[in-house]
Amino acid sequence: MLEKARSLLGQLRGPSIPVSLADDILLFFNDLRDNYLIARSSSFRFTAKTFSILGDAIYGLESDPDGTLSSDHWKNFIQSTLEDIVTGRIILARK
Repeated sequence: MLEKARSLLGQLRGPSIPVSLADDILLFFNDLRDNYLIARSSSFRFTAKTFSILGDAIYGLESDPDGTLSSDHWKNFIQSTLEDIVTGRIILARK
């Protein structure tokens, strides 16, 4: 999961966003929500043990992928979530 988060973060920060990025993030977030718990977190956003907070982002990526990635709010949310995982502020545990 760490390598996937790192890859998605690199694509999100890139000069152009690949067409498949919204789908890839959607799959990643669904996997997080369905199969992982938060073992430890120093992230201000993720204080619970589950990824239920991803629900609105998942809905946006499903219903309007381009609009979601174009929105500064959602792009920042997605980027900070990936950064929290990559930097170790969120430690994952499999359910």
